[in-house]
Amino acid sequence: MDENVEDGQDGDGSISDLTAMQLARINEYLESGCIRRVHLYLEISLNSFTVFSKDLVEAGEAVEEALDKNEEGMTVLMAEADKLRLDTIRTIVEVLTPVQVAALLISLKRLHVSLHEWGRGREECCLVCR
Repeated sequence: MDENVEDGQDGDGSISDLTAMQLARINEYLESGCIRRVHLYLEISLNSFTVFSKDLVEAGEAVEEALDKNEEGMTVLMAEADKLRLDTIRTIVEVLTPVQVAALLISLKRLHVSLHEWGRGREECCLVCR
C-alpha cells in the first residue's frame, strides 16, 4: 500500500483505528436488523434440521422426501445469508476509510487462506487415519 495516502485520520489506517462515529454507525447497523436477521435464519435452519432429522428416522424413500421437502427452505436460507453478507460488507465499506477497507480485505483474505489450509491439513490427516 502507498504510505503517502492520506486517510484523514491520525492512526495507521487499520481497523483498530475506528473512530467513535464509525463504531456508532456499525453498531447501529448491527442493532437495526442484522442481528434479528441472523436469529431468524438460525430459527429457520433449526426448524428445517428438526424436520429433516425426524424424517430420516424413516427408511428408504422417506429420506428422499425429507431432502426434497427441505431443499427449497435451505435454498431460501442460503440466498438470505448471501444477502446478509452483501449488506454487511456494503455497510462496512461505506463506514470505513479506503485504507481501512484495504486492511479489512487483506485480513479477510488471510483468514480465508488460513481456514483453507487448516481444512486441507485436517482432510489429509483424516485420510491417513482411515
